[in-house]
Amino acid sequence: MANEVNFRAPTGVTCYFHVMNASGQVWSTVGSAFENPATWANYDTAATEFSTTQYFSGTFPTIAGSPTVSYIIIPYIQGGASPVSTDVALDSFEYHVVDGTNVDHATEWDTIQTQTDLLPASPAAVGSAMTLDLTQAVPTSNTAETVGDSFNAARSQGFGKWVISGTTLIVYASDGTTAVRTFTLAPSGTAPTSRT
Repeated sequence: MANEVNFRAPTGVTCYFHVMNASGQVWSTVGSAFENPATWANYDTAATEFSTTQYFSGTFPTIAGSPTVSYIIIPYIQGGASPVSTDVALDSFEYHVVDGTNVDHATEWDTIQTQTDLLPASPAAVGSAMTLDLTQAVPTSNTAETVGDSFNAARSQGFGKWVISGTTLIVYASDGTTAVRTFTLAPSGTAPTSRT
């Protein structure tokens, strides 16, 4: 396999990445083994940008006898002619290997895409303004502590029907017959100071 490691970076820069294990050791591309960090120039694996898309990819090194394990990938932007410890690191991420085989995340990506396809085209899920339908009817029944519940409460208290019967306050939906909320008034229905 090739180009399994993918990440984003500004277009036109030179990038590489390091591979770390759970012990904090870095994969040496010179010694083909994990070692405690020492010689920065021995750890870089090159990553190449796809045209000018800001998407970079590189090939995960072949690690002999690699068990089922996760590694940490740390991408860097190379600032000079060669990698140095002062190069800017991008966000690190996990890379999974199962029984020595690089994990193919295509199934997971397909699942994500399936859910993404359910997002409505309007409003777009990119921060676009949402146009409210002000002619949409307020429901006559709703789930407590929801947006619909709030709309019903505002309509009933503002210009809807409500009735006091003894120590009970009943507020109604827009049809005037469906009770949407009932309160108990205290200390009395004629001079209440609280409702519950």
